[in-house]
Amino acid sequence: MELTRNEKMAILNVLDQIILADGKVDRMEAAFMSAILMKFNMTKYDGFEAREMDLMDVSKTLKDMSSIKKEYFKTLAIEMVNIDGEEHNNEIAIISLIFAFIQ
Repeated sequence: MELTRNEKMAILNVLDQIILADGKVDRMEAAFMSAILMKFNMTKYDGFEAREMDLMDVSKTLKDMSSIKKEYFKTLAIEMVNIDGEEHNNEIAIISLIFAFIQ
């Protein structure tokens, strides 16, 4: 499965939102994000750029992905929520809203 740059950026945006949702950045979250950046062949600067993406662009990009790509995204998002051993209400709210929108 090949993701476009825009799809990668949208996924990074949501993963970043999940990281920031509980008000603290856990080292496991940071390590997971670094691994995703490497897997996507992107740099931390791409991550900073992804953070600045417009929410409507992110939502539309995710909604327009194939079902296989959406499932991959969902797997990454759920893993990010669980990586620090805590499921914060804000993290759950973010993925719940996005998952419902992209169906």
